[in-house]
Amino acid sequence: MKFGVSEAARIFGVDRDLVKTWAYHFSDYLGPGANLPKGVPRQFSVEDLRVLAYVSMYWEDQPDLESIKIGLNTESHFEEPYDDLLRSVTPLFQELPENVDESWRHGTVIGGMAELGDTFALAESYKLAGDVLVDAALSTAEAYELIYPVIYSYRHAAELYLGSSRICVGDFCAF
Repeated sequence: MKFGVSEAARIFGVDRDLVKTWAYHFSDYLGPGANLPKGVPRQFSVEDLRVLAYVSMYWEDQPDLESIKIGLNTESHFEEPYDDLLRSVTPLFQELPENVDESWRHGTVIGGMAELGDTFALAESYKLAGDVLVDAALSTAEAYELIYPVIYSYRHAAELYLGSSRICVGDFCAF
């Protein structure tokens, strides 16, 4: 997911020129799309926004650029307030990153959200989630906190079972 200068300015509540200034001064901490040749629109990644969020937090009328760089070097921009910001501006479903390989562990990949595949398998997943939540609820003294997610999981599983071409109860399946 990429953000233009205007989108970044809106997220941080500043003007576009300030975002460009930040990108210029902190280019070493940003991806290649953040500082392109003149006339080519900048494109900030989610990780670039994390850096810019940190910069915006410490930017003043007379900013101490070296102090901000020290904070970035110590990876202070990976702390909680910046995570919250990123969660608020990124959608739940995103396009698959280009650099995905076997080692990628940053989320779940569902092939095409328009087509969920086997409805029965999806129903089984919701039933399994309900079962896991019931086990967790029974092992704690605060089972009441899990009742609504349990009910939702089983209800959604039942709806999907009814919508699929086969219905199973226990080990018995009807097609």
